[in-house]
Amino acid sequence: MVARSYSRREIETLVHALDHHADELRHLADQAEAESLLKSYNKYNKFRVKVREFDTFALIINDRFENAERAANADLREHFEDQQFQILNDMVEASVMFLKILSELQDLPLGAKHVFLTELQRLQRTEQRLADPRYEGQFTEEQKKRLSVAQDILKEIIERAPNLLTFAA
Repeated sequence: MVARSYSRREIETLVHALDHHADELRHLADQAEAESLLKSYNKYNKFRVKVREFDTFALIINDRFENAERAANADLREHFEDQQFQILNDMVEASVMFLKILSELQDLPLGAKHVFLTELQRLQRTEQRLADPRYEGQFTEEQKKRLSVAQDILKEIIERAPNLLTFAA
């Protein structure tokens, strides 16, 4: 099967839509931070869902770049990669903030262990993505340290988080 070729205009439309999605993500991160002080997880869960949507959308756009009609999309590609890097960085910052608050809580909701294991996997994938040569020089030592701190906090939370109940014998 021959891959379809995409025009600059088609890719540009998707990149602009991704920009809008990134703005929504940043807004949700701010809301999650404010809500977490109230020990509520609703906005953070919405933030996590939006991050997964962003990642999926970015994969689609990347595929479009791979199948573009011409190589004259360097400026769009650069903007796209900058946006991805910024969102990855914002995601780490939001996670660190939220996880620090969670680490101070004595009681975590039932099933929290599963949620936090998934979150730890996401942060590990983020670390791998940020190690990509495209981001060389952009991901500072301070940012790497914050990502490591987020992972360490998550591991600590996972140790004391309750599992979902199982009734299997």
